[in-house]
Amino acid sequence: MDILDSLLEAELAEPNFDFTIMGSFGSFHTKNSFEVNYMLCSMNYKEIKTLQVAADAFQFSQVNFDEMVQREIDEKRVNEEIVGQYLEDDLNRALFFPPLIVSLVSFSDDDKPVHKYRKSRELIDEEKPVKVFKKRWDRYFEVEMPVIDQGIDYYKSDYYGNITIYKNAVKLRGDSKNVKLVVIDGQHRLKAVEEYIRRHNEQKDFITLPVCICFSPKAMAENGPEDILDTLRNMFVTINNKGKQVSGHYLDLLNDNSLASQTVRSLANMWKKERQDSLYSKLQFMEWNQRSDSQSRRVNRAHSITTVSMLAESLRVSVFESRKSSNLDKILRLTEDKTEFYDPELSVYDIREDHFSYKQKDALYNILEQRVVPSLDILFTEPSVFKKKISSYNAAISDCYERSQKSQPGYSSFIDIMRRFGDVDKKMHSDETVSASNSFYKYIYANEHAENYTRLVFNQAYLRAWADLMCVSHHFLDNVEDYTRMYINSLEEVCFDERRQVFSKSRIYNQNTLYKGAKPNTTIMGKDSWYHLLMMTILSGDSLKKIKEYLESRHDTNHDFDKVIDRLTRSKNSFIEVLRDVIHKDNLQNWKVKDYPSSFRRELADCEARGDNEQIAELLNQWSKEQLNQRLVLLSNVIEIDVIPSER
Repeated sequence: MDILDSLLEAELAEPNFDFTIMGSFGSFHTKNSFEVNYMLCSMNYKEIKTLQVAADAFQFSQVNFDEMVQREIDEKRVNEEIVGQYLEDDLNRALFFPPLIVSLVSFSDDDKPVHKYRKSRELIDEEKPVKVFKKRWDRYFEVEMPVIDQGIDYYKSDYYGNITIYKNAVKLRGDSKNVKLVVIDGQHRLKAVEEYIRRHNEQKDFITLPVCICFSPKAMAENGPEDILDTLRNMFVTINNKGKQVSGHYLDLLNDNSLASQTVRSLANMWKKERQDSLYSKLQFMEWNQRSDSQSRRVNRAHSITTVSMLAESLRVSVFESRKSSNLDKILRLTEDKTEFYDPELSVYDIREDHFSYKQKDALYNILEQRVVPSLDILFTEPSVFKKKISSYNAAISDCYERSQKSQPGYSSFIDIMRRFGDVDKKMHSDETVSASNSFYKYIYANEHAENYTRLVFNQAYLRAWADLMCVSHHFLDNVEDYTRMYINSLEEVCFDERRQVFSKSRIYNQNTLYKGAKPNTTIMGKDSWYHLLMMTILSGDSLKKIKEYLESRHDTNHDFDKVIDRLTRSKNSFIEVLRDVIHKDNLQNWKVKDYPSSFRRELADCEARGDNEQIAELLNQWSKEQLNQRLVLLSNVIEIDVIPSER
């Protein structure tokens, strides 16, 4: 052994590797993918205690939001479905779990997850009875594999080249103080086995779990862009993408090929960093851990303002992929400095929400953080309707916290659940905890008015209008945050005014436009109607005054203000046109069951008896015009603008 090898061996001996796992070693990668090393092994009831789910491995203060890579544990699924309906209902059948997929996650001295290793070291120890190859990553962990003269299994060493190994007797050693084994697929299976052993301790000796431990061997600064936690996130999405239990929130959060997803992650991370105590974090107002796809695109908690999936979808379809295809380029100003986004394989003009190269990724993420994320923070915290909800939450949670400090029954457990961004379930939690939860929600600002602004259809209209108006003037694009505050101030006059109830389902002009019956209209026409009505509210005198003053302060000579008026007027005309069409269509299709005045009904009946369909159509057309005028008069009074129906 030469001096270099001796030094490397001494360095390898320095760390305190206090755990060893043996198994079968492998490597997986394609020509263009990052390499993943893995070890297949089995773990008994003692060894599985070394495994952790993400919620336990990563504390709120330790990680950025995008490092919260995994779903919360669904205790009902664990206890009722997996333990109760599978493990305990085991008569006359075989039971088996597929392997848990576990990631080897290293933590730095300041207790933060490591994104890249500083270095790796290799040596071949020829003094042992069987020659072994060792490779160590910093001081975190190492692998040791027997080297044989002949075989078909190889390890590609950075220093020694291809080494023939005996793959079925490989050792993984690590320092448990700095390395955690985090389950990225199978956490519910793990928790179910732990619960089953707790209930049936006498059977623990007969239960071992198959485990596959993975890590990124090439994730070092000298090797380029590979990131340990990015790889972990990608593996999670790949493994769970088709699983029926995967929440839509996480598929949106973990999508690395979406500017909308990255924007939401950045906003969530900004909110997370503002407060160390998760109880008072703005993340309480953005739902991000719902398990059900059906719940991911609606708010489910009275104190929520939006959700990860609502926001990602709204950004994707209403901002970055707007019908005005230039919005993405204008908002991010992609073509103003082409050098920053230069890639010979993908022109800056071809960048789309889900189409950009790896070389352009960091520059795009940076510009999103500068130009979009701060404004989203403003959009979802500064409007009066959201401020009221936030204020009511803070007051209610402070009251509950004080009660928990006084040991009032149920409040301590309720506070713990809220700190984990969880929900109280009356089937799982104590009556006292449910009572504390009910007491909390009694004081949250929630009514029909507030509910309208937390709908996906409003979310999309709100961001679409924000983006479309921004792109009207370079004065808006020059300072997006100032523009955003002006945009909100203009909406406060009418759109957010609780007295006006602009978007209420009880407003007759909203029937068959914004709503179908009692439910929001989610068709293309319905979403357009929400957008056009929101834009119309800005045509009121006080709202327009805010925009005019803003542009005048930037020395605009009314040219851009005229373009704003034109844009808003087009929305007004579009809404009126849709309203006219839906009223007329409704009368034509349903006139036989409509509650018309008796005289008008008799007149229609006489026409029908004569078979005079043309006269019926003419009568219904006149009736539709009268209804349209009635609804437009109401609309004019509510939003305080002149609404004149345009004749065909």
